[in-house]
Amino acid sequence: MFSKLSISQKLYFSFAAIILFIAVLVASAYRGFEQVEEATNSNVHTYQVLSEAQLALEQLINIETGMRGFVIASKDAFLEPLVAGQKRFTEELDSLKRLTADNAEQQRRLAALGDTQKRWLDEDVNPIIALRRDLTARNMPDDELDARITSGADKAKMDSMRALLAEISGAEQKLLVQRSQDMTDAKHLAILILMCGGLAAAVLAMILAAVLGRSTTARLQLAIDAATAIANGKLDTVIDTSSHDELPKAFDRMQNRLREMIQQISQAANQLVVAVQQISGASEQLSGAIQEQSTSASAMAATIEELTVSIHHVSENADEAHELASRSGQQSKDGAQVIENTLSSMNGIARTVQLSSTQVAGLGQHSEHISSIVSVIQGIADQTNLLA
Repeated sequence: MFSKLSISQKLYFSFAAIILFIAVLVASAYRGFEQVEEATNSNVHTYQVLSEAQLALEQLINIETGMRGFVIASKDAFLEPLVAGQKRFTEELDSLKRLTADNAEQQRRLAALGDTQKRWLDEDVNPIIALRRDLTARNMPDDELDARITSGADKAKMDSMRALLAEISGAEQKLLVQRSQDMTDAKHLAILILMCGGLAAAVLAMILAAVLGRSTTARLQLAIDAATAIANGKLDTVIDTSSHDELPKAFDRMQNRLREMIQQISQAANQLVVAVQQISGASEQLSGAIQEQSTSASAMAATIEELTVSIHHVSENADEAHELASRSGQQSKDGAQVIENTLSSMNGIARTVQLSSTQVAGLGQHSEHISSIVSVIQGIADQTNLLA
C-alpha cells in the first residue's frame, strides 16, 4: 500500500506517523508527570493531616496540663493552657475533618475523638476543676480529689484519645508510604517512557526514512532515465505510470507533448516546402511573362522607328507638295484643299505618334495594352501608306 502512494503522500504519511508517535509519547510522559504531581500533592496533604493530628494531641496535653496544674496549685493562672487548648483543639479537629473529607475511616475516627474529648471535658476535667474550687473554698482536705484523680477515669479517656490520634497518624503514614511509592513509580515510568519512546521514535524515523528513500530513489532514477532519453531525442521510451508518483506521469505527459509538437513542426515544414515550390513556379512564370513583354516592347520600338522614318518622308513630300502648290498659286483650289487635308492628317498622325510614345513609356506597367497599341500603330501605318 505504501508503494502505491505518491511522493507527496509518502512524505505526509511519514511525517504524520512520526508526529503522531511523538504526540503519544509526550502525552504519556505528561500523564506520568501528572501522576508525580498528584502523588506530591497527596504527600503534602498527608503531611498536613499529620501536622494537624500532632497539634490536636498537643492541645489535649495542654488541657490536661492546665487541669493538673490547677488541681495542684488551685490558681486560675494554671487554667490558661486549658482554655486555649479547648479552643485550639476545636479548630484542629475541624481542620482534620476538612482535610480527610474523602476518607470515611478517618472521619469515623475523628467523630469518635470529638465525642471522647467532649465526654472527657464533661465527665472528668470540668468536674475535677469544680471539685478543686469547692474543696479550696471550704478548706477541706484533698482526699476526695485524690480519690477522683487516682481512679484513672480521666486518664483512660486521655489514653483513648491518644490512641485515636495515633490511629489517624498511622493511617496517614501508611498512605504517605503508598503515595511516596506511587510517586517514585510514576517518576520512573515517565523517565522510562521518555527514554524508550525517544529511542522508538528515532528507530521509526530511520525506518520511514529508509523506506521513503528507497522508494523515492527508485522513482527518481526512473525519472532521470526518462529525462536522459528525451534529451537524446528518443521519444518512444515506455514510462511506467502504474504507480501514483507524480514524476513518471509528468515525464510521460512531457514526452507525449514533445512528440505531438515535433509532428506538428514536421507537418508545418512540409507545408512550407510545398509553398516554396509554388512560389518558385510562379516566379518562373512571371520571368517568362516579363521576357515576352520585353520582346514585345523591342518589336514595338522597331515599329515606331519605322513609323518615324515614314512620317519624315511624308513630311518631305508635304513640303514638296506645298512648294508645287505655291508655284501653281490659284491653279487648283482642289489641290490646296487636298494639301490642307494632308496637313491635318499629318497633325493627327503626329498626335497619334506622341500618344504611342507615351504608351510605350508606360509599357512596363501596362503590358496588357501592348496588343491594342500595336494594332493602332499598324492602322496608322496603313493610313500613312495610303497618304503616301
